[in-house]
Amino acid sequence: MLLRQTLPVAALLLAGCTQHLHRVPAQCDAMCFRPCIEAGEDTGVRVTADPAAADAWDNIGGDVVGQLADKLRTCDVRRKACEQCLRRLDATNVIQL
Repeated sequence: MLLRQTLPVAALLLAGCTQHLHRVPAQCDAMCFRPCIEAGEDTGVRVTADPAAADAWDNIGGDVVGQLADKLRTCDVRRKACEQCLRRLDATNVIQL
């Protein structure tokens, strides 16, 4: 009997205690959401020289390494944009790093 009377009171109390979540805009730079390389793709860096020629291997360093370095710099800019966003969310206590 006591349980039958307590149950409606508990339901009313719990109905009045809704959870309030305040949404905070992430304000993340769009760079943060772009992948460095799309899924299923590669860097696109190619060597057009003949692999059997000895001088072709000497020329790989300058051209290929430079192109790959540019790709890494782009990735680093995107990573820093994500890090900045995470730090901002941490500062507003949305997440904890």
